[in-house]
Amino acid sequence: EAAPHPDIGAAWLESEASATGRFKLAEELVKNTSTLGEARLLKAQAALQAGLTGRARQELGAWLEEGTADRRAHDAMVQVERADGDEEAAAEWLRRAAEAPAAPGWRCFHCGAEHGQWKP
Repeated sequence: EAAPHPDIGAAWLESEASATGRFKLAEELVKNTSTLGEARLLKAQAALQAGLTGRARQELGAWLEEGTADRRAHDAMVQVERADGDEEAAAEWLRRAAEAPAAPGWRCFHCGAEHGQWKP
């Protein structure tokens, strides 16, 4: 709960067949950490898959306003704008993504190596 990992959340959502069901499951999964960036990103991605671009925009907007968002939030906004058919806004988010902080890496406690994706 203290530091949720996006890959674990995504794996959890795979158990649900419908996109709407995955969004509801995402909300349930992060109900105790719903204001953390990882939780907001998980909900936004699930909302986007369910066609809920307004809800995805809301979650990403809140994370961006906090000032802690990384490149993944900007990249997700590109997807939201494209889903809404606004290529001009998508291009602006792409520009912002290039200047945004990189996504966090994950350090293995056993070997000390850093990974862009979680590995057991």
